[in-house]
Amino acid sequence: MVRSSRLFCLALLLSIGFTVIGCSDASSGAGRSGGAASGDARSGDGGDTAARIGELERRLEPALPAMMTGITARHATLWFAATYGNWAFARYQLDGLEAALEDVRTIHPERAGVEIARLLDQGTVPALQAVGDAIQAQSVEAFEAAFDGLTRACNDCHAAADLEAVRVQRPSLPPFTNLRYEP
Repeated sequence: MVRSSRLFCLALLLSIGFTVIGCSDASSGAGRSGGAASGDARSGDGGDTAARIGELERRLEPALPAMMTGITARHATLWFAATYGNWAFARYQLDGLEAALEDVRTIHPERAGVEIARLLDQGTVPALQAVGDAIQAQSVEAFEAAFDGLTRACNDCHAAADLEAVRVQRPSLPPFTNLRYEP
């Protein structure tokens, strides 16, 4: 999902033209109007198109804190959907949470020497499975226990990443008042 979004944005930037992002060599006349294709190694721009594309991709990657904000919202919404017995909505939120965490795992596998991907695999993924099992069983009691396990896994990951100040808990208020949590 993130990969296709990044590729779409990259294609959009490329379609605007390398001139806009400084990939053409205006001094040599190469670029849009003449010579080799703009940004092409033959254009004489002396630049490395692959490196420029890599830099654009890096800039399009969402920052980890921004990704975590979305994950926090899904975590809270998941709680209310399940505790109200809206199992289809709970499943939808869990699917979104799993996808968002997979994006974190893919885009930010390591941060400041912390192996985020490994931490997710060891703690969060099994906790997500337990939440999924509780949703499948449509058991509020099992869900609450599994959700608490997921919350512990989140906090364990934060602690391992030297972010003990970031503590997740059961939400006390719905994060969105414009969503219907009841089935």
